[in-house]
Amino acid sequence: MKRFSLLIGLVALGSSLFAQTTLRVGGNNAPPYRILGSGAPKGIYIDIMNAVADEIKVKLEYVEMPLSRALQEVQQGSIDIMLGPNMTTEREAFMDFITEAPFPRENKVFFGLAKSPTVSSYADLSGRKIGVVKGAVYDSAFDADARLAKEALEDYTTGFRMLARGRIDLVIIPEQQGDFLLKQMASELNAQIVKSSLAFPGKDSYIAIGKKSAGGQALKAQIAGAMVKLKANGTIDRIIASYRQ
Repeated sequence: MKRFSLLIGLVALGSSLFAQTTLRVGGNNAPPYRILGSGAPKGIYIDIMNAVADEIKVKLEYVEMPLSRALQEVQQGSIDIMLGPNMTTEREAFMDFITEAPFPRENKVFFGLAKSPTVSSYADLSGRKIGVVKGAVYDSAFDADARLAKEALEDYTTGFRMLARGRIDLVIIPEQQGDFLLKQMASELNAQIVKSSLAFPGKDSYIAIGKKSAGGQALKAQIAGAMVKLKANGTIDRIIASYRQ
């Protein structure tokens, strides 16, 4: 009886410790996907991740940082999870991607000043200075094209400010994020910025867990299972729809 009681106690203690697991989620402010920096963290990806955390009973700590730094820190094991990165061979070396239920795809589009020549084909990019966020991936051919003039940015907010001031000619950005930021920054920019017709097709993006994250790796199967459940019961679609109203 004493052994049985001890076993129950150990199981209860283990359950208690497990419930107290805290996963550090790192990423840049990227509305409407990740809205960080003022007030409680929110956004499409964050709301979905919060729903996952409620399902599997873990705590989350959100840490705002540039995308390039988040990639470094998840590789080093300083953060556990990133929300929304595209999968690449390089990233698969240090992150596991929850592929069972990916986030929605978003086309990558170019924004420029209305008074500038239109961009309707890849050839139109020649001679333009294009703002790209450090560490981001857009399109394999575009990313590898050393002939294009690319200006490394910490974030897209900086990119739109530079565009409005004429310091760069274009910004490439996920479409919904570009639309969201333009509305948010309209009074500040004091420039007519428009979306070009040239776009790169969106790719799946995911919850990505660092290979060096002990807590994240232990919960990987549960996170995947929660994502499948939330997709099946409509929770994920409702969260996405709430940001498109």
